[in-house]
Amino acid sequence: MESLAHDLHTRNSHYRERDGDPMLPSGSNFCKCSHCDLYFRTVKAFGAHRIGVGLDRSCMPEAECPGLGLERDPQGYWRLPKREFRNTRLRVVL
Repeated sequence: MESLAHDLHTRNSHYRERDGDPMLPSGSNFCKCSHCDLYFRTVKAFGAHRIGVGLDRSCMPEAECPGLGLERDPQGYWRLPKREFRNTRLRVVL
């Protein structure tokens, strides 16, 4: 988790550095990767594009983000696809 925080720039955690970036509005969970400069709607989407462990962590190429299940929204942020929740019953099979 420490490496995730190190790689991530959010409006709240790096206020002075990101101040004035219109892509990181105050109070949002939007974030920007400090290595590849891509913007993400959530920390979970950001984490999906990072590969490796510890000092060997790196970014997936932007062209490979759709293969990870990420999609780019009309505003330019990468995000995980919206889930469709349906009113369904859970069946237990014994």
